[in-house]
Amino acid sequence: MIFPHYELGRYQLQSAAATRYLMGASAPEPLPLKELLALATEDELEQWQHLPLGYSPNQGDIVLRERICTAYRGLGPENILVTAGAQEAIFISCHALLAVGDRVQVITPAFEPLVIIPQAIGAAVERVPLRLGQDAWHFDLGQWIERLTQDTRMATVNFPHNPTGQTVSRADFTEIIAACEKQGCWLLSDEVFRGMEHDPAVRLPGAASEYERGISLGVISKPFGLGGVRVGWIACRDSELLQRMLQIKLFLSVCNGRADELLAGMALHHREELLRVQRRRIAANLALIRDNLDRLRPRIRWYQPKAGCIAYPSLAGQISAMEFAGRLLNETGVNIVPGSCFLQAPSHFRLGFGRADFPQAFQLLLDWLE
Repeated sequence: MIFPHYELGRYQLQSAAATRYLMGASAPEPLPLKELLALATEDELEQWQHLPLGYSPNQGDIVLRERICTAYRGLGPENILVTAGAQEAIFISCHALLAVGDRVQVITPAFEPLVIIPQAIGAAVERVPLRLGQDAWHFDLGQWIERLTQDTRMATVNFPHNPTGQTVSRADFTEIIAACEKQGCWLLSDEVFRGMEHDPAVRLPGAASEYERGISLGVISKPFGLGGVRVGWIACRDSELLQRMLQIKLFLSVCNGRADELLAGMALHHREELLRVQRRRIAANLALIRDNLDRLRPRIRWYQPKAGCIAYPSLAGQISAMEFAGRLLNETGVNIVPGSCFLQAPSHFRLGFGRADFPQAFQLLLDWLE
């Protein structure tokens, strides 16, 4: 195995000491344990009090897998592999499917591991960029289909998208699946922000539900603010592929922690209540941004997201996002993430607006710009 340089991880490590406000974070406000337990049923609280801290099943606790699969039409717990967060899910999926010389198609800008893990395996990565419009990012369906070939082993999509916060219509998603089916390639769908759509009506179905060779990746951290609960998952119809994935997991985390799995199960049992709380905060913070666009525009171009708690604006000027982020961090303690961490042009940066302290951080940004 080759572990490549990971720019986002390096940047987060180097900037941590000076950070007062995480305004580049892709996850919303962390949920306190007491608030999650306050939602728990009597049975869940009883399990929590008497939880045996032994090994969990390698594939994941059966109750947790039953709750995960309710989000995927036609899938059962046997179609779910629980992982230690989404990073492990990406690593396992790529190593189970790819070999040297395979062709992979990826949307950019991108969450870095979706590109660098296939490259480290020895795959040839075809990057298809999102298109930048006047006030929003757009997915170019025609270009994406045109560049998909019979040699493509795996195509990767990420909707809702990190770092732009964009998504696609259900009709476009259907066309994506039809194109993969025509070429006979696997579709790896990073769906970690699923459930965080600003309008729940635009939520896409899971790729694993819609396509025989679809693989859906999910996680607890993004929708619910539970980054400290290290639970992600892979949903897939192909039992042989899932067994290969399980064999790889045995060399990594082996199994998840029982406490993590029980807490993840509680969150999924009460997902709608938790999602409503996060959506309210996200909506309020987005409104704050929109109310202050005139103060941003001399220096920053804003592109409206449709999902999640992140956006991907750009700088209007000669300064690079890396220099801009460094000066902002050193002078105010506000941490944004430059576009170099997403294999993107140097003028863009990720701005996160899901935290409770976002109004204070945003005010510091506005004052600093002026």
